[in-house]
Amino acid sequence: MKRYIALVLAVLITLTSFSGCGMLIKKGKETIFGNLNDYHEDDVTSRQDEFEWSTPEISDEVNQNGAEVYIDPDESEQESDETPELEVQNRYENLIDGMSTSERKKINIFLSNFSEAGFWYYDRYEYVDYYKLINFAYFHNEINTGKVKYTEDEVGIAGETAAATVKKYLGVTLPLKTTYDGYGGVWEYKDGWFWTEPETTGLHVCFSVAYDMADNGDGTYTVYYDVFSVDDADKTPEKCYEYTVSEARKKYSYECSGDAVVKKKTYNGDKTYELISYKPD
Repeated sequence: MKRYIALVLAVLITLTSFSGCGMLIKKGKETIFGNLNDYHEDDVTSRQDEFEWSTPEISDEVNQNGAEVYIDPDESEQESDETPELEVQNRYENLIDGMSTSERKKINIFLSNFSEAGFWYYDRYEYVDYYKLINFAYFHNEINTGKVKYTEDEVGIAGETAAATVKKYLGVTLPLKTTYDGYGGVWEYKDGWFWTEPETTGLHVCFSVAYDMADNGDGTYTVYYDVFSVDDADKTPEKCYEYTVSEARKKYSYECSGDAVVKKKTYNGDKTYELISYKPD
């Protein structure tokens, strides 16, 4: 008799512990809900409607009494979703999107100073090639200011002009009274001027358009840009510097892409940028 009472209590405890958990215990043909012969699908449907359960599935697990356990798949799914993966978000804001036309024009002109002068790979923190910097100063002034000289055998730029250009755009002090050797030639310093043999090829007219700009959080910005060539022109039309990339692609030939690291600064009262690195593809 005592064993019978204990068995009944065990069944009642089992029923209480699993009620509300989406589980159904069965043993042989008898279940805690009655005889299987009296078990109707309508009863299950009405109970599912009441608690918004899905159709139970049989698990391979068994309880400690050896009974198979019916587990609600929805509950199992909820448990596995406790730590869902977070959707990857953009980690920075594209500053170009929020720029006015004049602000976009300013960064495009700044980058175009280098693309039009044929300036190539540069990183201030890796190596400063003064020969390359004088080349940039010469071509920049030949295109934009005319402050250069020509002879039958040489072309030249005043040392002070070259130094001011390099300081303005790259923030680097160019030592004077020195001759600089470089790939393809020599800039010889004499009588306050840098002189070299003239280039055999003409300047290539082109411009840059920035399409992405990220704040690096240390006072510098990484800018991604495309370069476009201007056919049948001696100089880039002013309107080109206001273009977005999509506008430039409709009218001019794409040449290459690249990235640059810059920082904002004020030079002689004007707000501008300073180049730290420049890496065309």
